[in-house]
Amino acid sequence: RTGVQFNHRTDHGVRVEARVGLEGSNSRARTLTLGDNAQGQASLQRESIGQSQQHKQNTSGKVVWPWGDAHTMAAGWDLEALYRLEKRTITENGQPQAPGVEGEPFEAHLQRQALWVQDEWEVAPRWATSLGLRAERIRVRSALAGQPVVNTSQVVTPMWHLSHRLDDKGRDLLRASLTRAYRAPELSQVLARPQVNGNYPVDRSNTALQPDRVGNPLLTPELSTGLDVALEKYFTGAGVMSAGVFSRRISGLIRQSLWLETVSWASAPRWVSRPVNLSAAQSLGFEFEVKGKPSEWWPTQGWPQGLSVRQSVSWYRSTVRDLPGPDNRLEGQHPWQTTWGFDHNWSGLPVTFGANLAFTPAYAVQQTLQQRWSGVRSRSLDAYLMVHFSREATWRVSVHNISPLYGESQTQVVDDAGALQRNAVRTQVSPSIHMSLTLKW
Repeated sequence: RTGVQFNHRTDHGVRVEARVGLEGSNSRARTLTLGDNAQGQASLQRESIGQSQQHKQNTSGKVVWPWGDAHTMAAGWDLEALYRLEKRTITENGQPQAPGVEGEPFEAHLQRQALWVQDEWEVAPRWATSLGLRAERIRVRSALAGQPVVNTSQVVTPMWHLSHRLDDKGRDLLRASLTRAYRAPELSQVLARPQVNGNYPVDRSNTALQPDRVGNPLLTPELSTGLDVALEKYFTGAGVMSAGVFSRRISGLIRQSLWLETVSWASAPRWVSRPVNLSAAQSLGFEFEVKGKPSEWWPTQGWPQGLSVRQSVSWYRSTVRDLPGPDNRLEGQHPWQTTWGFDHNWSGLPVTFGANLAFTPAYAVQQTLQQRWSGVRSRSLDAYLMVHFSREATWRVSVHNISPLYGESQTQVVDDAGALQRNAVRTQVSPSIHMSLTLKW
């Protein structure tokens, strides 16, 4: 991976920035699995040989120049090209695991071009706004059943930011934003190469909990439209308090599907998981955060001068239209979460210590029409102690997961016959201690 960056500023206040980057990777892997039957006789020899290549070229930049007394204009570009090649061969007892696709190369190309322009405008002494427009084109080329598939998507996304200083010093600030965002699928999601579940030979059906996996060359990018409103208050020192709400509408949401299909790589019907585009999803949220020194907020309460605290609370709700409720939420989105922490500089001693507590509740996600995932609550408690011997020497000891909880998740699938399949995974996290000595010279 390598990159070059160019920065230039003229005497008239014009600023130019440009970047060019190149990345490349090549990996090879060989896995050999041997198994015995109940009588102790060799019954399985599975060999997997695979290789992958990925290359990326990108360039981006912008030109910023003043315009009049109240405007600052900016225009830029963002160009990217990705290429990925995968090849894999899996044999069981000398026979190809999936005849017809073993050893075949699967390629995907992604090209993205974006041009944008933006105007930052000081409307009044306390009011500022920013208006922008971004035009983007994404082209994905892959193959499906040996035939080339080309997907081209174009979108023009406007952007508007508004800020209002509630006082002359700018310590209280109200922000609002209306934006649209564009997210392309990963290259691995559009590769049509099947990943066969080796626990089930291709002459038999697998289970819904252990499906084969394959990419989808027909995937299109996600488009998100969002509205954000936030209030920020800055205290005398480095403290800040912020509260914000947001709303997101996502069209073309990418989600894994699960179906029993007749496939080309097996002689029996197989359960297959592949990414698809759903129609729409809606997400709402509230986020609150405060951090700073209590001695600055309530100076008459006798708080230690070296004590800093932080606390955050977040609340989220989401709905995926094409899935049944009540848990048809976005994957990985907790209903709510909270964190508490503090840092303290010991008066008269070169010692700093602190702790942080994070908590999320149990929640469930309806992943597909047949599949549901659920997880238990989680808690993380960390603490640290740091000794400053000098400006050049620092010793730190930290303890992670002081009071851990068992992590447990469960996946349930109802197949076409109405039978319920369940898979539960339980993990135990143990506390860990880290010590480090940092020397600078």
